[in-house]
Amino acid sequence: MTNPLQESRKEHVLVCAHRGTGGASIIQNTRLAFNNALLHGADIVELDIVRSKDGIFYGLHDGVEKYIFGKEVDIRELNSDEIDYLVVTNEFDKPLEGHVERVDVILDYLAGKDCFINLDRSWFYWDTFLDYLKKRPDTSCCILKAPAKAEILEVLNAAKFEIAFMPIVKTQEEYRLVEQYANINTVAVELIFKTLDAETVNPDFMDELHQKGLLLWANTLTLNKVSKLCGDCDDHRAVSGDLDGSFGKLLEMGFDIIQTDWPYLLSSYIKNEKNKGESL
Repeated sequence: MTNPLQESRKEHVLVCAHRGTGGASIIQNTRLAFNNALLHGADIVELDIVRSKDGIFYGLHDGVEKYIFGKEVDIRELNSDEIDYLVVTNEFDKPLEGHVERVDVILDYLAGKDCFINLDRSWFYWDTFLDYLKKRPDTSCCILKAPAKAEILEVLNAAKFEIAFMPIVKTQEEYRLVEQYANINTVAVELIFKTLDAETVNPDFMDELHQKGLLLWANTLTLNKVSKLCGDCDDHRAVSGDLDGSFGKLLEMGFDIIQTDWPYLLSSYIKNEKNKGESL
C-alpha cells in the first residue's frame, strides 16, 4: 500500500497545525484557520469531524461549542439547517459574519492547496463517514486518525478503503493489534508518551516502525495541566523559550511529524536546525 507522506518527509520534518491556526477572530476548523496555518509553515492541517443530527459533516471538535457559539449547545443534536445559521463568536465574545463550515466546503477548498489533511475524531461516524469519503473525487491528501482499538480497526478493515491511516498508540501492544488488519493502509503512528522512558518511545521500537516504512508522529499540544501526550516536550515548554527541550528533543528522538498549536514557531525551528546541519 502507498504512503503519500514519505516523499514530503524527505525534505524536512513535517509540521501539523492543530485545528488550523485560529485565534482572535479566526475560528478553528475553518478555511481561514487552515489557510492561516499554511501561511505559518504547516504541511498538514488537522480537521475535526462532527456529524449533525441529520447526517451532515462539519469541521468542529464537539465539546467546544460554548467557545465557538458563545452559548451551551451540542452540535450533534442539531440539524444542518440550524447549524448553518448559528452565529459564531470571536475570542472577545463578539459575533462574527461567518459560520462553522461543512466538511465538503473545507475539503474542496484544501484540494487546491499543497498540504495534507489529518481527519480527526471521524471514527465516531465511520458507519457513514467512510462511505462519504469514498465518494470524494480524491482522498490522496487525507490521513484518517483513530485510537488503536479493535472495535474501531475492524470497521476500517472491513471497509477495504486504501486511505492513509494513522493509529493513536499508547502501548506497543496497541500497535501489534493494528498489524493484524491486512486491509488498513497504516502510513504513520502517533506515539503517546508521558515520560521519555515510556515503551512507545523505546529506541528499538521506534527503529522497528521506521524500518517498516512508517512515519512517527508526536503531539506537543498542552491540553491541560495533567494530560501529557509527549512528556514534557510540549508547546508550553517551547513557547516558554526552551525550543531545544521541546521540539529539539523530538527531532533528536527521530520523530517525522510534529503536531502543534504554534506551527510558525515549529517550522522556523525546523528550518533553522536544518540550516545548521547543512553548514557543518
